[in-house]
Amino acid sequence: MRSSVFAKAKVAAPELEVTQGWLPLDERSTVDVKKNASAILREAAAISKVEQSRTDKLLDLLSGAANYVAYENFESELQVQRYMELVKNVEKKHLLGLISFEEARLSKKRLFKENQERRKQFELEKRIELDKKIEVIREIRALNALKKLEPKVYYIPKPMSYGSLCTMSTTELNERLKILKTDLKNELEMKKQAIAAMHNDRQMRLRETESFIADFREEER
Repeated sequence: MRSSVFAKAKVAAPELEVTQGWLPLDERSTVDVKKNASAILREAAAISKVEQSRTDKLLDLLSGAANYVAYENFESELQVQRYMELVKNVEKKHLLGLISFEEARLSKKRLFKENQERRKQFELEKRIELDKKIEVIREIRALNALKKLEPKVYYIPKPMSYGSLCTMSTTELNERLKILKTDLKNELEMKKQAIAAMHNDRQMRLRETESFIADFREEER
C-alpha cells in the first residue's frame, strides 16, 4: 500500500523528493523536501509568466482597452484559477505526507463546495447587475424616443444599439441617463419659455391693436 502511494507521488510531482515515509502527526511538519536548481528556476519562471499576464490584463482594463464584458470574464477566470491552486495545494500536502488520504478528500470536497457557493453568489450579483443595466437601458431608449430638438444638443446623438449599451458598466449607463434627462429637461424648459414668449408677444400685439382702434375711434369723434 505504502509503496504504491509513493510511486504515485513520484509520477505526479517528479521534482519533489520525499526523504521520509509516513510520519507521526507530531513529526509531519518536519518533512524535508529537496528541489534542484532547474526545478526552482522553472517554477519561478512559470510564476513570473502568470503574474506578467495578470498585470497586462489589468493594465488593459485600466487603460480602457477592454470593455466591461472583458472585466467580468477576467474576474471569472481568476476565481477558477484560485480554486485550482487550492486543490493543487491540498494534493501536494497529501503527497508529502502532511495530511492523510481522507483528510485530502475532505479538504477537496470542502473546497469544491465553497467554490460552488462563491460561484452562485457571483452569478447572483451579476444577474442583479444585469437587471439594473437593462432597466437603465430601457429608460435611455425611452428618452431617446422622446427627443424633438436637434441631435447635437444630446450626449447620445443617435440611439445606440442594445448590444452596445450592454457592454457599458452600470455607472456609465447611469451617467448617460442622467445627462440625457438633464438635456430633455432643458429642452422642455426652452420650449416652455419659447411658448411663454410667443404668448406674451401675441398679447402685446393684441393690446397695441386694441389701443390703435381706440385711438382711431376717439379721433373720429
